Formats: sequence, C-alpha cells, structure tokens
Amino acid sequence: MDTILSIYRFVCAIAYLDDVLIFSATYEDHLRDVDNVLSALGNAGLTVAPKKCAFGFTSLKLLGYRAHALGIMVDEERTRAVLDFPIPRTAKETLRFYAMASWYRKTQVHPRLREEGQANA
Repeated sequence: MDTILSIYRFVCAIAYLDDVLIFSATYEDHLRDVDNVLSALGNAGLTVAPKKCAFGFTSLKLLGYRAHALGIMVDEERTRAVLDFPIPRTAKETLRFYAMASWYRKTQVHPRLREEGQANA
C-alpha cells in the first residue's frame, strides 16, 4: 500500500495496513485528493468497498487518538481509563498504573515548552 500511494504519502494520504486516510486543507482539495488516491488504488488493481468508506469528516478516531484541524489529542475514552483507575494500593498495582499512564507521555507537552509557546503567542 505504501508503494502504491508513495507520491501521496504525508501529502494527502496515509496508509495503515488496509486502511487509507485522506486529508486535505479545503473541501475542493479533498475532492481532488480522494479522486487521485482512488485512481492510484484502481490503477494498482485494488478496489474500495463503499460501505467501509467515510468521507468529509473534520475529525476522526485513529489508533487511540483523535485527529482534527487543531492537532492530535488522546481520545477521551482512553483518558477515562486513567481517570477511573482505582488508587493503587500495592507495588504491582502501582506498576500497572504506571505502565498504563506512561502511554500518554508522548502526547504531553513539556511545561516549559507550553509556557514559552504562550509567551510567544
């Protein structure tokens, strides 16, 4: 899939296994990008099941994240698991909580960077 969509990779499309995400800045661009990607798939002999397609969304859930025009955030359902996690009472429970919470590390902005960003805004 990456080879077929290589000219569109990170320009207007991302492929993950058998899924393709097409993104665009405007509605008109999106129509063009969808047409280009579908043509590339068709030229490679691949078909798309219309029932499995969704078009025109401004945000989506993908691999535990919510992506939209403002950026990528952790999906609320995943944060609910941390917020509802019972207070650890043993070392094993603490390690379990730490392992679950550490998944969020890559989504957190360092406080210093956040402060600098606000100062520059």
